[in-house]
Amino acid sequence: SSRNLSPCPLPEMANIQRKRLVSAVLGLVISAGAIFTLIAIVSPGDLKSAFSAFNPLYIAPFALTVALMVVCFGYRWHVLLRGAISKPMAVKAMLINMGGNMVLPARGGDLLRIHFSNAVGNAPVAVVVGAMFTEKAADLLAICLIGTLGGMVLGLGDAAHRAVIASSAVICLFVVASLTVVRTKNSLVQRICLWTFTKMRRDKFFHEHVSQLIASLGENLQLCRFARTMAITLVLWLTIHGASYLCIARLVGVSLSYPEALLVLWVSGLGLMIPAAPSGLGVYHATVVSAFYFLGRPISEGLVLATALHLSFFVALVVPMGLLYGKWLLKRSLTQ
Repeated sequence: SSRNLSPCPLPEMANIQRKRLVSAVLGLVISAGAIFTLIAIVSPGDLKSAFSAFNPLYIAPFALTVALMVVCFGYRWHVLLRGAISKPMAVKAMLINMGGNMVLPARGGDLLRIHFSNAVGNAPVAVVVGAMFTEKAADLLAICLIGTLGGMVLGLGDAAHRAVIASSAVICLFVVASLTVVRTKNSLVQRICLWTFTKMRRDKFFHEHVSQLIASLGENLQLCRFARTMAITLVLWLTIHGASYLCIARLVGVSLSYPEALLVLWVSGLGLMIPAAPSGLGVYHATVVSAFYFLGRPISEGLVLATALHLSFFVALVVPMGLLYGKWLLKRSLTQ
């Protein structure tokens, strides 16, 4: 059973902790560098004038888009786990995940979702992790398609347009090729991984964890199942997620069209894959600013929008996540 796993040996645990520390320090360094760069290129006067058009009427619509986002992404998680956890629990898992990523380094909210889903459902850890890998692949493909669509609709300059199309196409082809190999050559992938882990003298770990993970990935990548996941993902990113960016742009008085919002969403989505401090502090802001530079817009507006987006999502996700996760931990401790 996945819930009765033997504890890691002390040397291995120490090694894991060292890797986490290195990852956290690297993220902080990258974030600090991004923040200092932004401070150097944006004047305080530009920021002050850009923030002067605050419109609180868009707070409620933004809160609604965030709630819809959590519910819909939670439903997708329920689908990916094939009903191993109920829809309400899947929504709670997603809220814990999204809020956790805002306060924990190295996207630690993902680990919280794995732990929560395994604790409240019947799916083994390998199955949960396999579902998450499938979800991340669908998100990456959706982001690249959205960037391509935004660039085409905006009719950017030839060089910029080619850069958007080329980068999106390369990422899409790499992801599709990788997923195709895992789906159609699952047994071959298993043998290659077994050989690799055996050479590292970790064949026991492979049989206990990795083998089931690869098999779960292959099942999730069946054409009909993955097509359903992609359809849900594209609709969510194109509608609710895009609408949340538009709401915050209106909130701080930044003029942003829907295609421009999609392009900002594309760049910021790719930027969040870079190791950084919790919630992508600094790096996220830099990617949004780069999108505005890409669009030929004032970078001060990009920094205003990035700051407003970061703060708004932080408040909207972290507060309910903290209450929910604390309540769950308390209830679990009382019942044990």
